[in-house]
Amino acid sequence: MNKFPNSECYLVTYFAGAYGGILTTLVSSLVLDDEDLKKVEIAPSANGNSHYGFVLAQQTWSPMSKMLIDRIRWNTSKDDGRASFRAMIQHPDLSVCQWEMAEPKDDVIVMYDHIPVKSYDMLSTAYPNFKQITTSYCEGDLQQIELNVFRKLIVDEWEYSPVEQRHYLIMRRDMLIKYPTETWLNNYDDARDLVSNSEDFKKFIKLRWPKPDSYSTKTDVGTSKYIGSSMFNESFLEKKAGKHKDQIYYIQFNDVINNPEKVLDQLSSLTNRPIKDITRTMYDAWLSKQKLIEDLRDT
Repeated sequence: MNKFPNSECYLVTYFAGAYGGILTTLVSSLVLDDEDLKKVEIAPSANGNSHYGFVLAQQTWSPMSKMLIDRIRWNTSKDDGRASFRAMIQHPDLSVCQWEMAEPKDDVIVMYDHIPVKSYDMLSTAYPNFKQITTSYCEGDLQQIELNVFRKLIVDEWEYSPVEQRHYLIMRRDMLIKYPTETWLNNYDDARDLVSNSEDFKKFIKLRWPKPDSYSTKTDVGTSKYIGSSMFNESFLEKKAGKHKDQIYYIQFNDVINNPEKVLDQLSSLTNRPIKDITRTMYDAWLSKQKLIEDLRDT
């Protein structure tokens, strides 16, 4: 395994829907120079999807690492067409970061992953100065996380991904079984049409994610119907990290939306870089596309 003892390494790990894309984008914008930033046109989707900000992170990778990603995409494209291509865009480090380790182009690298670190010993051997950045959330955040997944994956990827289409149709089927009188759901075979009708989308949200009477505010989210959410709670990560637990840095989920200056200050301190105007511009553009579940459901 190649070792990079003098390199800065920032690894963003996150549960799907928990704002990992924007954190990766912001960290990348802080550590890249202006010339590299100009090479990539990054803008959030209509539903606030920032996944293509990952292309920014790849600007910190060596050409060889990028070539490996291109080969992986080609080899997987036969399985599910665009869906597999999208999966590799989002999770290239499933085959690079944790198995072979992406190599830095210069002296800093930004990586990202939807799954926890496979081996902290491996990561620390390659990058002893690594800093892992992850969002910390409580049970009360999980409905917002699911709404984020619905808007940013199912809706945004609808045209290209049979997987997301099936996911939505199964979701609708299960809702009709639970609420057989809500036959208006049959009017929406396409999730994009549902989202475009604000009143019916509000009804859908109230059925799918009813307002809870109460919930825990503890950041250690246990296993629940939100499959995999417990893999990112603090006690799980710190137990797995062992002696490397002090190299994990937490960003509060709600702060990403409600306290952006705090988040920028945290990332600026972590990377030891000043906050750039372009970083604020990217963040503001992303914030303008976000929807809070309480605004859609509870008004």
